[in-house]
Amino acid sequence: MTQRCLTMMCVLALAGCDELMSENIPIATLGGTLSLAPGLEPPEGNVKLSILWNDYYADISRGPGTCGTGDELAEVVANSSVLEQQLDVHFGGDFPAEFSVQLGDPPPRAAMVKCLDHPRARCAKGDLVVYRDVNRNGRLDPRGFDAKSPDEVLGSGVGTLPSSEDHGTRYQVAYSNRTLGASNIEWGTGAAGYSLLVENTDLPRREIGVEAQPLDADAEIELTISPTPYLQRWACSESCDITKERQCPDDPADLLVEDFGEPRAAEGLVGTALWERVDGDRTITTSARCERGVNDDGGQNAGREVFLFGRWTQVGCTRTFEGCHYERSELPEGVDLPCTEYEVVSLGSLVAPDH
Repeated sequence: MTQRCLTMMCVLALAGCDELMSENIPIATLGGTLSLAPGLEPPEGNVKLSILWNDYYADISRGPGTCGTGDELAEVVANSSVLEQQLDVHFGGDFPAEFSVQLGDPPPRAAMVKCLDHPRARCAKGDLVVYRDVNRNGRLDPRGFDAKSPDEVLGSGVGTLPSSEDHGTRYQVAYSNRTLGASNIEWGTGAAGYSLLVENTDLPRREIGVEAQPLDADAEIELTISPTPYLQRWACSESCDITKERQCPDDPADLLVEDFGEPRAAEGLVGTALWERVDGDRTITTSARCERGVNDDGGQNAGREVFLFGRWTQVGCTRTFEGCHYERSELPEGVDLPCTEYEVVSLGSLVAPDH
């Protein structure tokens, strides 16, 4: 058997050869535009576009005190490698830059997992990232808790901040090695091969949804270069979530006296005020939410009123959560919930302020 035949057999085995392309037909085509955020100078160096997939077969450990931070309240640690699929795109110094690239190979084998309800199929989902290959070694170098990557992440398909304040449309790439049938927001259009998952967060909440599109010549994406500390998490080879107990004041209104700036409505969370800011190497997201008539399990309870406060602080590969929970029925005498502007009177409906 010739070397050419052996190579072709390996490619077909990895791709799920019964339902994918022949040797000379590309699996997918991705095109779009890469732009600079206002006031940003073009990045110097080797700018690359890649898809990052999770290595689902990497070791995952969970337990307290193992984040590398020394914080005994650490709840979850995930040690996983990031699998990079480089796209053959090279950006020069002129922006906005248009690009078009063909994906002729399936995702890395370690990124493929069983698709729900389709035991014979294997699926994967990845994130688009733009980065500057500072050391010019041809890949995005990983970072850990104590060391930064030599490379710089410049943008991603889901925006540059946790809640995508700067990014009205979010993109992810999905893949299936077999035909799944109906469209699935996890794994794409249902056809074998690549799909583009698109979410428009500029729409009203009731209209927001993930749409699966074929990854073909008509698939266009818009990415923005705006490097933030939060973006550097894409290079993390390990990550840690810490839940820290917060000293919650007796009066929940005292939580809102800090200078967060102007709140905005949170995409995807009806009745929630959201603050987001970058402070040095920290990305701080704060939310305040009032619920009336909604139980913790989603059921209805006309007499229940709750104020929820949460803050997430991302530093490097570690994210810390602090939260406070108040029930009106449990408040001290003379203390009220700070729920003038954001109230949910029933599941899914928002009440505007009276003033």
